[in-house]
Amino acid sequence: MKIFSFALTALPIALLFLCSACGSDHSDLATPTPEVTPTPSAQILFSDDFSDPSSSWDTFADSTGTAFYEQEWLHIRENEGGSNAKISYAHQSLTDFVLEVDTTLIYGPDSTWHVIECRSNRLYQSYRVEIATNGYYKVTRVNHNTLTALKGPTTSTYINTEAGAINHVRIEFTGSKLILSINGHKVCEVNDSVFASGDIGLGIDSAGQSLYTEGAYDNV
Repeated sequence: MKIFSFALTALPIALLFLCSACGSDHSDLATPTPEVTPTPSAQILFSDDFSDPSSSWDTFADSTGTAFYEQEWLHIRENEGGSNAKISYAHQSLTDFVLEVDTTLIYGPDSTWHVIECRSNRLYQSYRVEIATNGYYKVTRVNHNTLTALKGPTTSTYINTEAGAINHVRIEFTGSKLILSINGHKVCEVNDSVFASGDIGLGIDSAGQSLYTEGAYDNV
C-alpha cells in the first residue's frame, strides 16, 4: 500500500518576446509575463510491504483474534465470529491522501468483509471501506454505536471473486470527498465532513457468520 499527498510545484514558463522589424525609434514589444501555474505532484507519506515485522502496525493475539506478519503480508484473524471487526492500525495521522492496498481472503466465507478504516481515532470513530469476495462493497461512517451507510452494500463486477483472488483497493480523500476504486475502476464517490483526519487501519469482519476468518494485506 502506498499513501500519497499532493504538493504544488511550479511549471517552467517560456517567455516570448516580439521585436519590431524596422529600425527607427520603435520600441520592443513583449508579451505580458504569464503567471506561474502550479500543478499537483504526488508525495509518498507512508508505505509498507510488510517485509519488516517491526514496522508500525499493531500485532496482537488473544481469544478473539490475532494480527501478525507472515511471508511479507499482514494477516488479520478473527476467532470469535462476533460483530466487531479485528483491526490493526498503522499509527499515522492523515488528512487528505490517496491510499492503495492489496487484500485477499485466506480462510472463511466469501461474504467476509475486508475492512479499511480511514480518518480513525481508533475508538469507534472512522470511515470504513469494506469489500467482500462475493462481489459486495460498502462505505460506512462509524460513530460509536451509530453506523451511517454512505454507500451500499452494493455489488461491483470489478471485484475479483475467484478463490485466492487479490483485490487492489484505492481510496482518495480530499476534504469531505471520498473516491473508491477497485482494481483500477472507480466504483463510487461519497461526501461526508464529520471526520477530518486520523489513522488508517486494516482488518477483517465475519459479521457473525463464521467462528474463524482470516484475511491478509500487502503493498500499502
